[in-house]
Amino acid sequence: MEPAGSASAWLDPEAFDPEAGEAKAGEPKQLFQGFLPASTRVQFYTADFTPDGRYLVLGIGDEHGMVLLELEGERYVERQADLSGHTEPIWSVAFHPTELLLASGASWPNRRSERAVRLWSIPDGKQVGAALKVGSANIDTLAWSPNGELLAAGTEAGVFVIWRVGAGGSEVEALARNDDVQGVRALAFAPDSSSLLVGHDESWERVDLDGAVIDSGQQGATALAAMRDGGFIAGSDHCAVVRFDAAGEALWRTEVLDDHSRYLSHRNQVDVLVVDAVHGEVLVGHDERPMLRYLDLDTGAEVRPTTQLPKDDVESQFGPQHDFVQAALRTPDGVVTVLEQNGNLTRMWFP
Repeated sequence: MEPAGSASAWLDPEAFDPEAGEAKAGEPKQLFQGFLPASTRVQFYTADFTPDGRYLVLGIGDEHGMVLLELEGERYVERQADLSGHTEPIWSVAFHPTELLLASGASWPNRRSERAVRLWSIPDGKQVGAALKVGSANIDTLAWSPNGELLAAGTEAGVFVIWRVGAGGSEVEALARNDDVQGVRALAFAPDSSSLLVGHDESWERVDLDGAVIDSGQQGATALAAMRDGGFIAGSDHCAVVRFDAAGEALWRTEVLDDHSRYLSHRNQVDVLVVDAVHGEVLVGHDERPMLRYLDLDTGAEVRPTTQLPKDDVESQFGPQHDFVQAALRTPDGVVTVLEQNGNLTRMWFP
């Protein structure tokens, strides 16, 4: 069993403050590189940042809980927040796009146990409302809609659920449930929150808020990001990134792992995909090597040198866990924050 790592993010040009200064091509200026606090360096399966980078949450393995960290200067420090209530390991977490609200999904394979999503207020860590039951399989991915009114969860058994969520996590209403035949690897709402992209190992589909399929294609999607023009970008299990237009036709495809490495590896999915419309780039992390790659949003060509991150394989109950990019964030001021699965955190800026 591999830790879940699929994550997507969107940096909106409408939220960009020109006075903050744009990043430019060239080598990054390192602001900070080091491990998270020792108390948080436990085996975590998933992680997410708030859109402004202020908070970072880690979903912990056997301890069935989460760790909340807050940015102080260039470092993240642990905050006291209970965030306990799940009875199984946390496999997916997602911060609300505008509120300090966190969604988390817990489950455990081959065991009849909790398969539920819970909502939490941040930073106090109080649970909001009752647990949201999903089904009988691991909850592998969560996604909020850009307007913050919808939450979707997907499972390895191919189930996805859409809820309407009121302000602060109140008045949760189930809108749709779809039991498919393929495991759900990634989810992403359209920018206008009117539809949902669902990614599988070998295909993708776009559904309405009732769960009905609008269109689909035979391209795997382990990470997804929807575009304002109706298209989207998908990262695949074959370590490729593909941009699609609104009709689902591929505009470009870029391999982000060379043939030799792909041949030697059984772990080659794109885990992290950050679409940065402000700077016209796509940031890509995959689960083979600790590195971050930068693709041109219009052409798919590499626009910056690959950022090589420290490699340090982690021992866990499942054996050695290869280090890889677990989560990444880029804020409008050009700061990129990258969290590796071993707990190493890098913050850098492109001057």
